[in-house]
Amino acid sequence: MAKKKKKQTKTIEINQSTSRLPRWLPVVAFIFLGILIFYPPFFRGLFFKEDMFLYHIFTAVVFLLIWVQKLYQKDYTLLKTPLDWAILAYAGAYLLSLIGAVHPGEAFYGFLRVLNYFMVFWMVTQIVQNFRDYKTILQILLAAGTGVAVIGLLAATGYSDYPSAFNGRVILSTLQYPNATAAYLAVISLLAITLVTVEKKLSARLIYTSAAFAMMLVILCTLSKGAWLIFVIGAVLLLAVMPGINKVSSLWTLAVAAAAAGATYTKFHPAIIAEQAALAYLLIGVLVVAVGMLVWQGLVYIFERKGYKITLVI
Repeated sequence: MAKKKKKQTKTIEINQSTSRLPRWLPVVAFIFLGILIFYPPFFRGLFFKEDMFLYHIFTAVVFLLIWVQKLYQKDYTLLKTPLDWAILAYAGAYLLSLIGAVHPGEAFYGFLRVLNYFMVFWMVTQIVQNFRDYKTILQILLAAGTGVAVIGLLAATGYSDYPSAFNGRVILSTLQYPNATAAYLAVISLLAITLVTVEKKLSARLIYTSAAFAMMLVILCTLSKGAWLIFVIGAVLLLAVMPGINKVSSLWTLAVAAAAAGATYTKFHPAIIAEQAALAYLLIGVLVVAVGMLVWQGLVYIFERKGYKITLVI
């Protein structure tokens, strides 16, 4: 009986500490974290020190906000999973490199950069509480990747004067390096495919697939071969872990987006090199995406009419 009372008291204390948490604090922390993971690609991928310095400051502000939230909730944990320890160990390896470093300043700067990566990862694990939060974080990452692709396409077609986004032959976009741009978009395009598999609304599926098409088109226009290696390996791993009908859905969406990018590239890239009007060629890809996703929707409808239950595993 005494134990039961203690448990009840403990539950009441936890609920009271949560109720004292200002309602605006979790919302503000989530918004700030969203900004933190959204804007880096638009500042040359934080490659240069002045950009990274501002990112360190912003990271510290968000880190402080999250700790205030944790203290309100009386949650004093720092590392919870083996992955947390593994990423911290990665940062620790950079710290050890300071011993005997030829250029201590550069070595310490490298450690701060990796430590910042760990902090961002840790903050995401603290903020994400459910599937909706997880999906929102993925959507923010996708929005950033789509923005990078759109800026590159607009620069190539002459509708944007973004510095060094297009050099007359290849698209560099906001990252300003073809291989970096292509590798980044290869990863984010696979993220778009993942979001398609967990989305039931056709309109959202069309948006995600169109975003994947735009990013794949930019990858082609960077003329980066290494990025396609990353893309293929990532696609194989993605399909390998997808369960049930999601595997077929992912493969179909990949094929549709790749077909749209390939069909558009044959007209789009020669046009931007020749400095001809090329923006209209993007409609080719949009049309391929629309037809491809409508065909999939039709196939699902036919199978369901025949008595087969098509269920996406979320």
